[in-house]
This record gives sequence, C-alpha cells and structure tokens, in this order.
Amino acid sequence: MTTMYGNDAAPDVDQPIPASSPQFPTAAASPVLRLPDSAADDLGALVIRLDDIVIWRTTLAALHAAAPAPGRHEAVLDLSDDAAGSRLESAARLLLLRDGPAFFATRYTLALYDAFADSALLDSVDLSGSELLRFAEGAAATMLPAEPASDSGTQVIAFYLPQFHPFAENDSWWGDGFTEWSNVLSAQPQYPGHVMPILPADLGCYDLRLPQVRARQAGLAAEYGIDGFCYYFYWFSGRRLMESVLEDILHSGVPATRFCLCWANETWSRRWDGGHEDVLMEQPHDAATDATLIADALPYFADPRYITIDGAPVFLVYRIGIMNDPARVFAAWKQAAREAGYPGLFIVAARTFQLDSTLAALADAVVDFPPHGTMAPVINETVALQPGFVGRVFDYREIVVDALAATPIHPVSFPGVMPRWDNSPRTGKRANIFAHSTPDAFRLWLRFALDIASCQKPRRRFVFINSWNEWGEGAMLEPDRRHGRAYLEALRQARGGYSVAPTVAQRFAVISDLPAEAATAWLTGFGQDARMVGQMLQRLHGFGLQEVPSGPPAFISRLGAPPRQDGNATFDWTSLGQDHDRLIWSGSETAAFEGWAVFGREAPHPADRVAYLLIIDLDSGQTAYHLVIHEWSRREDVAQHFGMHHPAELQYLGFRLTLPAGSVAPGHYALTFVQMVEGVAITTTRAATLVRL
Repeated sequence: MTTMYGNDAAPDVDQPIPASSPQFPTAAASPVLRLPDSAADDLGALVIRLDDIVIWRTTLAALHAAAPAPGRHEAVLDLSDDAAGSRLESAARLLLLRDGPAFFATRYTLALYDAFADSALLDSVDLSGSELLRFAEGAAATMLPAEPASDSGTQVIAFYLPQFHPFAENDSWWGDGFTEWSNVLSAQPQYPGHVMPILPADLGCYDLRLPQVRARQAGLAAEYGIDGFCYYFYWFSGRRLMESVLEDILHSGVPATRFCLCWANETWSRRWDGGHEDVLMEQPHDAATDATLIADALPYFADPRYITIDGAPVFLVYRIGIMNDPARVFAAWKQAAREAGYPGLFIVAARTFQLDSTLAALADAVVDFPPHGTMAPVINETVALQPGFVGRVFDYREIVVDALAATPIHPVSFPGVMPRWDNSPRTGKRANIFAHSTPDAFRLWLRFALDIASCQKPRRRFVFINSWNEWGEGAMLEPDRRHGRAYLEALRQARGGYSVAPTVAQRFAVISDLPAEAATAWLTGFGQDARMVGQMLQRLHGFGLQEVPSGPPAFISRLGAPPRQDGNATFDWTSLGQDHDRLIWSGSETAAFEGWAVFGREAPHPADRVAYLLIIDLDSGQTAYHLVIHEWSRREDVAQHFGMHHPAELQYLGFRLTLPAGSVAPGHYALTFVQMVEGVAITTTRAATLVRL
C-alpha cells in the first residue's frame, strides 16, 4: 500500500541493502570444469549435475567442440558462457525455490560425471548460492535476446540515458571530469522527510564506457522484465553529443539487449529545462538539415538488435512541436529508410509539452512520457519546505489516477509509466518532486499500462518506462541504497513473474487446507491490489466521472494453491461461449467473462472486498494464475431470479473480467473463485473448464 511520505522512515544511506536485494560477491574466476582429453579418453556420454539436479546430458565430443582449448591436451567448460550459463541459472533458481533463504549461504557442488557410471566423478567445483546467481547473471547479459515468443506479447521498453561518462563538452561547461553523478551525490533535501541524496546500490557510480557495466545493466533489466532499451540520440544539425557510448554499443555488441533510438531534439541549457536561457547547445531545427538525420541513424537500424514494427525501424521524437515542418521532415525520413531497404520508418511522437492530436497525427504512434501530459495537484502547503524553494511538490498517486483516466490522442498509443520522479539533483530549489511514490503504486500503474497495451494490434503492443537510469531526475529503475531492487521487483510482479529474493522465496510454499485464520492472512496480503484499485476508482469519481473508465482489465500474476472449500460465485456469460464445461480460447484475442457473487449485507465497501478468479492447471493441480476482481455492480436481476426481491441479508453483485491476449500459456485449466466472506476464505466448486490452444 502507498505510504505517506512524511511518515516514511527511510534507512540511512550508509546502511546495507535490504536482504531482498542480495549483493553477489565478485569471484576470482568463472566456475570451470576441466574436460578429459578427448584424444586419450573417449568417454562418450557425460552428465553435468548441480547438487542433485542434472542440468546437462551431453557427450565429450560436443563439450570439446563448444569449449575453448587453452592447451593441446586440455579443455575447459566455462559455465558462465552462453547455453551452459542459462542451464546453470535455471538450476540455481530451482535450488533457491527449494532451499529458500538458506540458498545464499549454502555451498553447492557442480560436478561432471561419466553418464554410464555416476560414481565416476571427473571434475567438480564448489560454489555458494550467491556465486551461482552471479555467474548466471553474467551469462544472461552476454546472450542475444530472441524475438518475442508471440506477436501477441507486450514488450516493455525503458528509456536509457547514455550520459554517465566524461566528455569534452561537459568538461568545458561544468568542469573537468563532470558527469551527472556529481549532481546526484550532492543533492539536498528540500523538506522534512524528503530523502536526498538517493545513492546507487548494485552498480555504483558507474562509467558507461565500460562494457562490463552495460552488461550488468542488461542482466538486471532482462531478469526483471525489461525487453529493450530506448537510447537517447543527441543530434544537433549533424553534430552529435555523448555518441561514444552508443557507438561502442553498436560496434562491440554489448549489451545484447534489443533497442531503439529517441531523438532528444531540444536545446541544452544550464537550467536543464530545454529552454533558451543560459544556452549550452542550441537545437536550431532547420527542416532541410533535420531531413538528413536518418543517414546518421541508419547504422543503428541495420543492427539485428534494433526494434522494428512490420520491418520498419521504430524511431522516437522527443519534441515534435519545436520542429520546423515536421511533416516534410518525416516524409524525407521515410523515403531515406525505403532507399536503405526498409519498408519505411515507424515514427513515434513522445507526448510532451502540450502535444495535441493535430501534431500527433503526423506520426505513426504516440508514446506517453510522464510526467509530461499528466496532471496532479500541487501539495506544497502540506510539507514544510526549505527557505528559498520555488519548485513544486506533487502527489504521485494523483498522477497515476490522471494517467489511468487520460484520453488517447492517437489511434496507436503506447502507454508510458514512470517509477518515480524527483529532479532536485539537477535543479535544486526549482525542482519538481513527486511525493508518495512507492513500488506498490508503480506496480499498479504498470499493470494497467500492460493491460491497455494488450488491446493494440499484434506487434504494436509496447509499454515504455521513464526510465532505466535517469538519476538526475529521480526517475530510475536501477537499484538504489534506499529501496534496493524494490522497483525492479514491482516490475517483475506486474509482468506476472516470480522473485528470487530470499525474503520473497518463502511465499512459494503451497497454500492448501489452511485454517481460516491463515487463509485470511494470505488473502489479505494479496488483497492490497484490490484495495488500491478501489481507492483509485474512488478518486476518479471524485474528479466528476460518473462511470469507471473502460479499458483497464483485471490483473494477472502467479501464486500458490488456495484453500479448498465451497463458495458462491459463478459466470453467466463469456466471450468464449456458453458451454462452461469446455471453453475454447485460441489466445489470440482478449477473453471476457461476466458473472456474479453473493455477499452478506454487511460486506465491506467494494474498495476493500477481496475476491479472485483462480486459473488452475489441471495437469499439476496448482493455481497457475489469479485475477483480482475490482469492478463490482449490483445485480438485481440475479436477486429476482432467486425470488429475492427484497433481500434482507444478501447482496448479489456482478463483475466483469478480461484475460488479455496471450496472457495465459497453452494448457488445460479449471476456473474457480476465491472470496473473503465474513473473515473466512472460501472457494467455489469449478465454474468452468478452459482449454487454451
């Protein structure tokens, strides 16, 4: 739940990272198994085992073919590389789920055996759980991500600032060796409870010229659900700034993360606001010159990592409104792309600085870019501001509400989400600060954004996050010393993934046949989303809206099996047909469900009512997914059907749920419900059977 900022007791910045964000020690070398000399000892089949988990069955010949050969009679298998590393990571995750918090301190044996004689140990390496995950993380960062498994999948792209390294212009403007870490480290609090500075954790004050730094960033991003980066492209009438990092990414191949470019086409000033006071680098915007930009971007488009839509490279523009004749420039760009062999260029306008529908129509799509394009009340009067502060303090929760209620200005709109925002490191007492930002509120916003994106056509389902590493604006996903990896974990939870953090691993115990008290506690924990949604909807009504906005469907995430008791909720309509014994869903379109449930007259307000649809895998008997029910309406027709024209003790309430396209894996499922009724957790008998093709 959202925490009031003034009461949020932040840890001292010198305290260690919470246990939910473990630090992996740096090892002297990768885990290595030495292979027998194939010429002298033809063993045939081999097995690589981690503890009691077989992670690879292969042959000596295959290992020699894949492994480097440092000596004539010796070969080694580096378990932090490519396919072997991914197997190591999978096994490590299984061990973590089995051993829980003890995983990080336990020593495990990685061993090579003769497959025909398990007792014939050929070589072994002892590793701690922390070391296993460290090596697996490094392997994941070096592998080229595959194309999305399904065209119906939504891709999450994070904006990425390629700034954190010294370069000549910054040296002349701000002093030798300047990077924005200077601003971040010197930031000051502007009111009691305003925690500054926020310091980097896992990655430290890095230098982006180092490929190993970028590889670690990519490993974190992939682990927690980022599909790609959107790099800012600084191009001023043919002159580029901060180009060395992008050039190295292009030519070194590190990181392997998929990417696109965003032309950051505004003037640089000492005020960090894109204005024309104290100008450092002017962005003149001559249409004829701007039309030549694509020639400098073509080498990036040709990279196999570059993100495309129907073969057309995706290219973002930060501020269309300050361009000179953008229609003519865009036409020239598209022609240049066609001449280079592409079907065109997919131009995306960022929703910044009062972008309207007329200008937006010149682009192929619009991407939300919060806090631009959103509204939230100023709450300066609620905090004791430092003397001389002339900036503004906003409520992050209100901007979430505004974003959920916003009207698209383009038929193809990519939702955008920001985890937090506080640009006081850059602007000091002129800052815009969004108080009350929490990982829970960010997760809620992102879940809605993912659901909205799923309504777009395949291959046009994107959500953008502002941003991966904008430390100077306080809008970063990267781990910090106050929150650890909490914002990254919120991202993974929103995408329906699972945690490898030791404090969360304990939640993986199967929940079945629990006493009422334990079931109540379990449901209350997962009920946080339902209560937060209820609060958001109440605020929307407070803005004068008479109906709940259409669009955002229910949530999906993974959890353990629920308690087994009888319940009282059911479907009365689905978009998949009326034969509830066998609902057939291809998964290519969104599936809709409507039904009703019975509650006592004293049931809590809908904002606090906890109910879920459970999707149970019939092969394993385990709950694979759940959807929180948060949109309720009175169902007098159901009451009348049962002859209860004036029900004195019962409420009949209707609900509507949607399953976004591609959100459930193919399989055979049972659909049922779990509710909180008078403090007791109950589930229904089977409401339907779902075959997901």
